[in-house]
Amino acid sequence: IRVDMGSSSGNNYPAIFEGGNVGIGTESPSSLLELSKSGDAILTIDSTKSGTTSSDSKIDFKADRPSDGNLAGEIRFYNNGASPITGIYTWRGSSDTKGDLTLYTSNSERMRIDEDGNVGIGTTSPDTLLDLEKGGDHLTISDTTQANAHDGDTQSQLTLKGQYYS
Repeated sequence: IRVDMGSSSGNNYPAIFEGGNVGIGTESPSSLLELSKSGDAILTIDSTKSGTTSSDSKIDFKADRPSDGNLAGEIRFYNNGASPITGIYTWRGSSDTKGDLTLYTSNSERMRIDEDGNVGIGTTSPDTLLDLEKGGDHLTISDTTQANAHDGDTQSQLTLKGQYYS
């Protein structure tokens, strides 16, 4: 089925319904919903407030994953290739209401927020609030230089609190 929505400006973006798939701007949609446009393609979800009630714009990703560690949802970004260059992935955690969020670059996991709120960079299993790991390299933590209110000198400061281990 093809539905054409012509306009006076000459722009025509047909909607194609083919084999259960819907395509807008494409003649042969290859997924459940495929949107295609030459040039910048922008998807807008606009929810306006009416009276005293608020309205939200949402995108819900729902999956039925039976066990810990199963991929539950993903947003992937491509640059004209077969493999994603970056992505945001969610993984089912220890129950139906818990999960991990991961960020990928260059097709590798770079950061994870686990179901307990622990953040890991360079590790897939953070075991503390902030777990930074990088084999063989050093860790650099920097701050912008700020003026000292007491004597006009500039300073940077890093404060580590906790127990010292050697």
